[in-house]
Amino acid sequence: MTGIAAPHGRNKLCLYVAAAYLITGYLGLKAPSFGNNITLLWLPTGIAVAALIRLGYGVFPGIWTGAFLVNLLIGTGTIPAACIAVFNTLAPLLTAWLLNRSRFNTAFSHRRDVIFLIGFAATGMLISASGGVGTLWLADLIPSTVVTEAWYVWWLGDTVGVLIAAPFMLTLTQRNYQQLAERPTEVAIFFPLLIAVSWLVFLSPWGKHNIAFLSIPFILWAGLRFGITGASMTVMTVSAIAAWGTATDHGPFSLSHTSEALLLLWAYITTLIAISLILTALLAESRKIAAELRLHSLILQNMSEGVQLTRAHDSIIVYTNPNFEEMFGYGPGELLGQHVSKLNAQSSKSPLEVAAEIDAELHLHGHWSGEILNARKDGSEIWCRVAISKFDHPDLGLLWVAVHADITQQKQTEEQVHFLAFYDALTELPNRRLLLERLKHHIEEGKRSDAHLGLIFLDLDYFKQLNDSLGHDAGDALLVEVAARLRKCVREGDTVARLGGDEFVVLVPNLSNNIATATEDAHRIAETIRASVEQPYSLGDAPYVCTSSIGVDISRQGEIDLRSSMKRADAAMYEAKARGRNSICLSYSENECPIRYDGD
Repeated sequence: MTGIAAPHGRNKLCLYVAAAYLITGYLGLKAPSFGNNITLLWLPTGIAVAALIRLGYGVFPGIWTGAFLVNLLIGTGTIPAACIAVFNTLAPLLTAWLLNRSRFNTAFSHRRDVIFLIGFAATGMLISASGGVGTLWLADLIPSTVVTEAWYVWWLGDTVGVLIAAPFMLTLTQRNYQQLAERPTEVAIFFPLLIAVSWLVFLSPWGKHNIAFLSIPFILWAGLRFGITGASMTVMTVSAIAAWGTATDHGPFSLSHTSEALLLLWAYITTLIAISLILTALLAESRKIAAELRLHSLILQNMSEGVQLTRAHDSIIVYTNPNFEEMFGYGPGELLGQHVSKLNAQSSKSPLEVAAEIDAELHLHGHWSGEILNARKDGSEIWCRVAISKFDHPDLGLLWVAVHADITQQKQTEEQVHFLAFYDALTELPNRRLLLERLKHHIEEGKRSDAHLGLIFLDLDYFKQLNDSLGHDAGDALLVEVAARLRKCVREGDTVARLGGDEFVVLVPNLSNNIATATEDAHRIAETIRASVEQPYSLGDAPYVCTSSIGVDISRQGEIDLRSSMKRADAAMYEAKARGRNSICLSYSENECPIRYDGD
C-alpha cells in the first residue's frame, strides 16, 4: 500500500477517484436491473478497491464522494444517497484491508492471489449489499417483496464488479502496458475481433443458440500473449457486452426467470475471470520458476568451485559443472554415469575404499566435509577441499551435492613451509628443531622401558679448507653426499639431522637395556658412519677424501637430560678432533659405567 505524503496530493487523488467512481457508476446504471439503484455489474467498487490498495486508505473520501454523487444523479434522496455512499465506502475498505493483511500480490503472481481476491471481494461486498438494500427499503425506494432478490443482485453485481475492474486497475503498469505495445498488429486484430464475437454471442439473434463458449479462446489468447492487463481488458469487454445483452433480453442468459438469468450471467463472468487470473498466475509462476532455474544454472556454470551431483543409492555421477570438468581434466559429460570413486587417487586406501567410507558418513549424518586426494584424467594428483550435502530431487531422488575447491597449490605451499621449518634445505635432512622434537618423543617413550639412547655428533675434518680451495659449490656437493651416506648407515627409526655447516647428528633410540651392549651397538653404528664418510668423493678432477670426528653420548632414554647429553656428545666430538681426527670418542651420563672408547 502506498502512503500519501501531502494533503494537497491526497485531495487531488481523492478528486480523481471520485471522478472515476462517478463516471463508471453513471454509465453502469444505464443498464439497470432493479429500479434506478441496482445494476448487474458495479465496476466502481472494483475501482475503489484498487485505489485503496495502490494509493492508500487515505483516498476513501473520494470513494464516498463519488458514490454520493452518483446516487444523487439517479434521483436518490440526499440522506439515502449519503447512507448508501457510506456502505459503498466501507465495503471496498474492508476488502482492501483483508487483501493487504493477506500479503496479496497485485501482480497476481500466485494462484492464492486469485483465491484471496474472489473470497475477500465476496466478503466485503456483504456490507454494501446489506447496507444499500436496507437503506433503499427503509427509504421506501423498493418494496419489501423484492428485498431478497435486490440484495442478491446488489451483492453479486458488486462482487463481480470487483473481480472485473480491480485486476485491470491493479495491473495497469508501465511494464504491462509495454507488453501490449510490443504487439501492436496483434492487438489491432484481437480487440475488434473480440468485440465482433462478443456481439455475435450476446447481442445478435445468434446468441440464442448458447454459443457463449466462443469467448473462452479469447481469454486464453489474451492471457498467453498480452499478460494480466490484456486479459483483464478482455474480461471487462466481454462482461460489459454480456451484461448489456442480458439486461436488454439478448444472448444466452436472457431467460424468463430473472434470478436464473442473473445467476448464469455471473457464473459465466466469474468463470472467465477465474480462467484469466489463474492462467496469468500460472504463467507468472512458471516464468518465475524458469527464471530461478536459469539463475541457478548460471550460478552453477560460473561458480569458481567444481560442483558434482551423485545419486545416493549407487554413487553414480549425474551432473558436473564446467569448472569441475576443467578441474579434473575431463570433457563435457565425460564423467556422467561414472562411479564417484573414479575421481579418487590411489593412496594407502583404494579409491573404492575412500568412496565407501565417505558414503557411509553421508548416509549416517547427511553431510560430509574434508580434504581428499583426487586424480585427474591424466593421472596427476589434485588435492580438493570438499563439502557434501544431501538434496532430494523430485525426479532423481536423493542426491549428494559435492562442492570441490582445488587446494593443490595450498597443500604444496603448506608442505614447503613445513619442510623449511623442519628440514635442512640443502641436504633435506631434519634440522635442529625436528631433531629436538623427535628426541623429546623418544624420551617420553623411554620412560616405559630401561632402554638407552645414543646421540652421535659428527663433524667433517678440514671442511673449511675444502671450501677455500674448491669453492662452496664443492662444499655443498660434499655435504649432500655425506647426508646420503649417513642415511644408509643407520637403522629404521634412527634420525640423521644436520645442525648447520658441516655438523651432523645421528639419534639412535631404543638401544639395549644393558649399558655395555648399548655402547657396543652405538659404537658399531658410529664406526659404520666413520668408515662410510672416509670413502673417496668425486668433487673434481681427482678423488677427494674427507674424514670425520665423531662424539657419542650414551644415556638412559627415559632419564636423559637433553642439554647435558648434547653437551657431552659435542665435547666427545671435539675430543676426537683433538686426538687426531677420523676417530670416535664416547661419553656417558654420570649414572652410567665409565667405559670409554678412545678412537679405534
